[in-house]
Amino acid sequence: AVRTKLLTVAFSPIEADIYIICVPTPIKAQDYNSQLLPRPDLSFVEDAVRKISSVAPDGSLIILESTSPVGTTDLMSRLFGNAGRNPSKFGFAYCPERVLPGNIIQELEENDRIVGGLESKATHRACEFYQSFVSGKVWPCSAPIAELCKLAENSYRDVNIAFANELSIICHRLGIDIRDVTTLANKHPRVSILDAGIGVGGHCIAVDPWFIASEFPEKTQLIQTARKVNLDKSNWVVSQIERTAETFGEIVDRPPKLALFGLAYKPNVADVRESPAVEIARALKKKGHVIFCVEPHVEHFDGLDLVS
Repeated sequence: AVRTKLLTVAFSPIEADIYIICVPTPIKAQDYNSQLLPRPDLSFVEDAVRKISSVAPDGSLIILESTSPVGTTDLMSRLFGNAGRNPSKFGFAYCPERVLPGNIIQELEENDRIVGGLESKATHRACEFYQSFVSGKVWPCSAPIAELCKLAENSYRDVNIAFANELSIICHRLGIDIRDVTTLANKHPRVSILDAGIGVGGHCIAVDPWFIASEFPEKTQLIQTARKVNLDKSNWVVSQIERTAETFGEIVDRPPKLALFGLAYKPNVADVRESPAVEIARALKKKGHVIFCVEPHVEHFDGLDLVS
């Protein structure tokens, strides 16, 4: 694509028919002295929209793919107005990204997509654009539905992971292997318990539920509890490692060295964002343990020593 100039690179927006915004939408640093829940940081989206508004020709379509709270597509329209452009002369739509790290190119083409515009013309035009390269089905809707759908997908997964993680702690207390329980429970035709883990990582499931909870703090008790369960699971893992290390240290009469295999949030990727394995490694190091981290997909990591 680069060789045939179908793909070119620029450091700032240029004139185009269609713009797709794919920028980070992290959560703001939380003030733990306040009662506010973590809130989304839309500064990257706002910066991209402002830059586009200065060069976009009338009639162009602006599509946002970054996971965002409900109302962000409408915010893009208002930012165009604030920049002195007439929003009615542009199309604004939202199409959430649905890709799996490590398999992105295939999923960009094959996965179904949800497309919602601020008005029907923008929805239709955005659907036509995605249908030009997506072999999966393209589902039209409104922008708010598309925005909430993405948040609902990841919040749903977070809640189900929290159930598995909570169940694993109960199994540990009972001296039962969680894998035996889930394997047999999943023989039920309407039960599908996920595998338990050490927490939740990545920049989607560990972040997106807060986008809903921060807007509706009194109506999201389940979503907030799931987040707490998954965050606490990592702390529980730290306590179990320390307990085992202490017992082993008494046997060999020296503090043991700890090897931690895998820092990425999932297998075979280099993505360590929100990784519970990283937080566990940092916590153990802070407590004075000698640790060796093995992560073949990462060349270096600040604050942690990597070994091969």
